[in-house]
Amino acid sequence: MVTFPFNLKIGKNNILILLASVIVIYLFIHYTFNGITSQPSEGDSVHMHIPTAKALIAGKLFSSKKDTVVFSYPASSEAILAAFMLLHIPLDLYNVLAILVLFFAIVPLGQAFGLSKNSSLMLAFSLCSLYGVLRYADTQKIDIWLLVFYAFSLLLLQKPEKKISYFVKLGFTLGMVAGSKYSGPFWVILLLGFYFKNVIQNLNWGRFLAFLVPFSLIGVSWYIRNIIVFGDPFFPQAFLFFKGDPHAHYYAWPYWKIALNFPGELMNALISEYMIWVVSIVFLVVLGIGNLFFKQFLTMMLTVFCIAKIYKQTELLTFIAFANMIIIISTFPYHPKLIFGFVLLFSVLMLWLARVLKISFAEN
Repeated sequence: MVTFPFNLKIGKNNILILLASVIVIYLFIHYTFNGITSQPSEGDSVHMHIPTAKALIAGKLFSSKKDTVVFSYPASSEAILAAFMLLHIPLDLYNVLAILVLFFAIVPLGQAFGLSKNSSLMLAFSLCSLYGVLRYADTQKIDIWLLVFYAFSLLLLQKPEKKISYFVKLGFTLGMVAGSKYSGPFWVILLLGFYFKNVIQNLNWGRFLAFLVPFSLIGVSWYIRNIIVFGDPFFPQAFLFFKGDPHAHYYAWPYWKIALNFPGELMNALISEYMIWVVSIVFLVVLGIGNLFFKQFLTMMLTVFCIAKIYKQTELLTFIAFANMIIIISTFPYHPKLIFGFVLLFSVLMLWLARVLKISFAEN
C-alpha cells in the first residue's frame, strides 16, 4: 500500500488503473464541455439520424419511397436521440452518454467472463478511449449505442437466469441491437446461436413471450414496417433476393469489396482507429475465431484479456493497454497541449515511483 498526498491510499495493483482513470475522466470532461457548447455538424447525423429522431417525435413511422434515406432504416437508437430533443438536452451529448453507459456495461461484462476487477476496468478504459469510439463522441451516429446494447446482451447471455424479468431485459437489449442497424439481426442470430443451449434450457412459454414482446416491438417492428411500405425489409440496401433501391449508388461498395480492392488503405484506417488492438484481429484469425468476431472489437478485446489471464500475461497486457491510451490521447489536436505534457510527465513519475518502491502490477 502506497500513501499519496491528501491521505489517498493506492494499492499495489491499482496505480495503472488510477492513471488510466485520470485520462478517461479528462476525456469525459473534454467531450462533455464540447457537447454542451457545440451544435451537430457531422454529415450522417445532420442528414439522417436527427431527421429520423424528429420524424419519430412527429409520429411519421410510415412514409413513401421518396423519403428512403430518412425513414427506411431501423431507428431504435434514434428513439434515444428523440428523448434528448424532448428533454432539451444538447444533442452533442448523445454519444457522450453512450460512452459512459458503455463503460459501465463493460466492467461487469469482463467480470462475468472471469476477469478481475482491475482487468475489467482496464478493458473498459481501453475501449472507451479508442479513437474509433471517441470520434463519434460529438456526433449523433448510433454505432456506440449499438455496441452498448450488444455488450448488455452479451452480459445477460453469459449469466442466464430463469426470472421473467431476465427474459424481458434480454428481449429489450437484443431488440435494440436488431432495431438499431441493418447489421443488428446478424449479431442477434450470432449471439443466440452461440448461447442457444443456455437460453433454451431455461425457456418456457411464459418466458418466451416475455422475451418476444419487447424484442418484436423494439427490433422486428422496423422490418415489418419496411415490408409494408417498401416491400423489402432491408430497403434501401440489397440483401440476398431483396433488390433494395437501385438508385442508391453508395451501396455499390460493401465493406468486403473495399477490403479486397484497398487493403493498404483499410489497414491504415484500422490502425488509426484502433492502434495496437488491430493486432487482436490477426491474433484471433490465427486462432481460427477471427472470422466470427471480426466486426466487434469489444468481443476481440475481451477475448484477448481472457487469453492473457489464462497464460498469466495480465501484467504485460495492462501495460500495453495503458501505453496505447497514452499514444492515442497524445495525438489529439486538443488545447492546451500542456494537459498532455502533464499527463505524460505524471505517468512517467508514477511508474518511476512504482519501480523504486518495487510495486507489482500483477493480478492478486
